[in-house]
Amino acid sequence: MTIIYCSVTFCVDFSFPFQRMKLIQLLLLFSFTLVAEFLNINVIQGEAVRLPPYNLTNTEYFWYRNETLISSAAGQRVFCQAGYLFFLPVLHNDSGVYRLTTKQRDSLNITVQVYDEEPFNQTLLYKSVFGLAATNPSVNCPTAVWMLCQDVRGSFTWYKDFIHKPKRSTKYFQIFNASKEHEGIYTCKCTWMRMNKTFITSASREFKIKGPGPVTYPPSFRFPTNGTAETGELGSPKKMVCKVSFGYCQEDCEVGWKINGADPQKHMVHKDKTANCTNSRFIMETSWEKENDMTIYKAVLTICKVTMEDFQTKFWCVAETPNRWEFVTVSLRISETMYKCLIVHLSIMGVLILTTVAFRVFMIDLALIYRDVFKMHSSKKDGKVYDAFVMYQTHNMERTAEERIAHFVSTVLPDVLERKYGYSLFICGRDDLPGEDCVEMVQSRVKLSRRLVVLLTPACTGQDGISAPVAEDATSQLALHQALVQEELKIILIELEKMDGYCHLPQALQHLAHKTTPLRWEETGCSSGRFWKRVRYQMPPAPIHLSYYSCMRKLQPEIQPLNIYH
Repeated sequence: MTIIYCSVTFCVDFSFPFQRMKLIQLLLLFSFTLVAEFLNINVIQGEAVRLPPYNLTNTEYFWYRNETLISSAAGQRVFCQAGYLFFLPVLHNDSGVYRLTTKQRDSLNITVQVYDEEPFNQTLLYKSVFGLAATNPSVNCPTAVWMLCQDVRGSFTWYKDFIHKPKRSTKYFQIFNASKEHEGIYTCKCTWMRMNKTFITSASREFKIKGPGPVTYPPSFRFPTNGTAETGELGSPKKMVCKVSFGYCQEDCEVGWKINGADPQKHMVHKDKTANCTNSRFIMETSWEKENDMTIYKAVLTICKVTMEDFQTKFWCVAETPNRWEFVTVSLRISETMYKCLIVHLSIMGVLILTTVAFRVFMIDLALIYRDVFKMHSSKKDGKVYDAFVMYQTHNMERTAEERIAHFVSTVLPDVLERKYGYSLFICGRDDLPGEDCVEMVQSRVKLSRRLVVLLTPACTGQDGISAPVAEDATSQLALHQALVQEELKIILIELEKMDGYCHLPQALQHLAHKTTPLRWEETGCSSGRFWKRVRYQMPPAPIHLSYYSCMRKLQPEIQPLNIYH
């Protein structure tokens, strides 16, 4: 297939998407603000043709012939797909006017003219390539054919004067030590398959040796250098400038920007005079100037608003001449100011997170230190006598469990809370008077207490190996009712050993155990351990002065141990 894009007065190679000066009409074409109403496309009878849309940033395209919408059904010979118009193959009766429209832009009329393969018609030639004798120029395959071959993964070959040139399968046909014998027509041809059918797409250029005169050198990038990392601020606009020298070239030389693409022929940012930051994220402006008789081309890419995605994007500055192209890559990095702000914000967030974690971990320690520093105490006139009423059950318990409870109640608990920290405890079985009525004792002592401490007892295993529920005595019921309903005391639950569950406990204790996590005592733990800190945290603030009972305990250390066995 050979495709020539022509205005009324001249032909333009589609592989150079933004021509300047004499080619200003094509610049306007890509922005869909048209100077020439028609484009002429000349193709060969029997070849496969793919007409591309002219602005890949649009989202939806429609192709018409004689005001009839062309179908998108891929099984037909002529159809449109993803913005492209396909002729598989193109026939003489396909000659005519086609119209490409979008929902966002004006329409574009394209005239398709089909020619026989033989004799070869010079109208089918792309723009000629000129080179100096004794140099190593190259002839490039027009982008339309090369990109089609890449997309369909076809077989790519080169011909000179219609004679196959083996071992040539790249986009550029390199000529070494050019001379007159190298002049001629160079054709790149792609052979590809679709739906078990073989198609051919080709394009031809003429190579000529030209004498002394204006010389086009390989592109020389003045700025930026390859791999440059420019700084940008998130949310702010950013301009990226690319300057390239082409020697004494005044036309057919191009500089532009492309975004993220392994293939620099894709993802081009098109120059569009109507583009602005309200309808596009990227704006490109191009210009050229003379410097010591050398032509310097400049392309300025404006990022309207830098996003995090841009810091992961590769920007390509591409320089093109009729016989070669080169590019450099540029990336964006966060500016030092923004980086410092980011570090500060991350540091503040880190400190806040660490502070929150530390507070959660050391909350109990901080609360206890606060009490000690500010001398908070429970001697306020609330009418209370005891800091805690200690309640436990030993009915139907195993001997080892009873001994464990007796040791904790008569020795461990008083030694730590009363002797060391000065709390006043009322412990059933130790502080009640002989012959005192149980009901009256519970009612009066609970009323005079600030906390209710309940020791949870393990299940008793019967002879059949099944755990028996703990009997709920009237004293326990009365104490719980008094604490929860009448006095609204805070209840502290303590486990003396690990329990698999609480189903063996009375209903009231089961409810409390699921609502409030019990504290578990480890016999090997010291009094300053985590357990006692948690107990003290749930207890009221310790009194400044030792209680009367604590003083008596110090004067009479050999007080009779608690007897809980009945």
